[in-house]
Amino acid sequence: MVAWLIATLAAVAALAVVDRMRATRARRARIFWMFVGAWSMGTGIWASHFVGMVSWHPSLPIAFSAFTTLLSVVPAILASGVALFVLSAPRMRHTGTVLGGLLMATGISATHFTGISAIRMNADLY
Repeated sequence: MVAWLIATLAAVAALAVVDRMRATRARRARIFWMFVGAWSMGTGIWASHFVGMVSWHPSLPIAFSAFTTLLSVVPAILASGVALFVLSAPRMRHTGTVLGGLLMATGISATHFTGISAIRMNADLY
């Protein structure tokens, strides 16, 4: 439930940023809002996945690599930036929407599997 709430709030924040991006004509302001949106949506994706991973309780001791865990936020932020770039276009085309969705799914998957690779436990994951 907490992961869902985090993801939902991050998506709402990012879509509010899209409105800001479309409302401004200044190039620098649009770029600023795109970075803000990519950061908010990307960290929301990461946080919801991290909450889900921390809530997993196997029957043996588990820890996370801090570096790899922090590294796992990068694909989510990059994918969110691509998605916001697609959404900010004056005219959305079907191919751009599909490509943006595929890149977003790839970024979320990369975040997820990078986060999984951060797990440190005395067992093999399959």
